[in-house]
Amino acid sequence: MGKPVFRCMGKKHSPRFLATVEQSRAVIQECDIDQFSAMLSDGEDIVVIDVRERHEYDAGCFEGALHLSKGVIERDIEKHPISEDARIVLYCGGGFRSAIAAESLTRMGYTNVYSLWGGWRSLVAVGLACIYNCIQGSKALRKAKLSRYYISPANTVVSGARRSEPPLRWQT
Repeated sequence: MGKPVFRCMGKKHSPRFLATVEQSRAVIQECDIDQFSAMLSDGEDIVVIDVRERHEYDAGCFEGALHLSKGVIERDIEKHPISEDARIVLYCGGGFRSAIAAESLTRMGYTNVYSLWGGWRSLVAVGLACIYNCIQGSKALRKAKLSRYYISPANTVVSGARRSEPPLRWQT
């Protein structure tokens, strides 16, 4: 089965941008929302990174996501203790910017990077762990250590101490 085509996305993009995205998608790993949901409940650690711009992130984000916008991810990812073999899922608005960022991280030596096809729109559509108006929490998130951004095997967001109940709606 091939990768989804562009016509399912909401915005109209330039042909050169779409060609760049297509080149990236040809060499990266992607997951759709169903595969991402399965990753969240498979017992393995996962690092979720929002590569959208700050104003997009502040308007709403996946709970527990680390914010590293596409423009700075290569520069700033090594400021966080993310191992090269960590399972990393990147998302943007629809899957285009995250595909380009995933290719870049792969070139940097990260070996288990995925781009979420459908991105934020797919997270919202299925009601997956979305929190809105992250502006108040974003300052605290930026100052926190990376352990705050890992999704634990027990389907709980690790935030210092492990929560006893899954706070997210994607429980199985």
